[in-house]
Amino acid sequence: MNRIEYLSNWDRKDTEYLKTFSDKNKNSEKFVQELIELIGDSGTQSAATWILKNEFSGIEFSNEQSESILNLLDKLTYWDSQLHVLQFLHQLKISESKKKELEVFLRKSLVSDNKFVRAWAYNGFDVLAERFTEYRQEVDQFLEMGLRDEPASVKARIRNILKNRK
Repeated sequence: MNRIEYLSNWDRKDTEYLKTFSDKNKNSEKFVQELIELIGDSGTQSAATWILKNEFSGIEFSNEQSESILNLLDKLTYWDSQLHVLQFLHQLKISESKKKELEVFLRKSLVSDNKFVRAWAYNGFDVLAERFTEYRQEVDQFLEMGLRDEPASVKARIRNILKNRK
């Protein structure tokens, strides 16, 4: 079974399945790039983003890898793959040319029906504002509104964002 078939067969629950796969492949120089390419496929994107988030949490993605991931944001069709990317967004290098695409993705995520995606969209906006200060005032307003209007689980993420700034 090739990598695409293997990841396509993931039941979206059994994380050991993905850890085993990752352990067998993560020493390959091309593994991260292959996973990034699989983000664009709806059959493999949840598995690929899960592995990138969980198995490569300590790395900073290269400029090229970051660009590739940011180019695929509009292909993220499942809430869990959106969430995974939002959770490792701080590991990406965001170029001036990609900040608008990221902003569009974050705005869509901020109104997601899924509260976890919304919570991490606030975090994503904070990451964007750290790198591009022209967003800071608007992001601070988002955070303030979120503390007022969002459910408790989303508010907890916003409080965590604010706590980690100090």
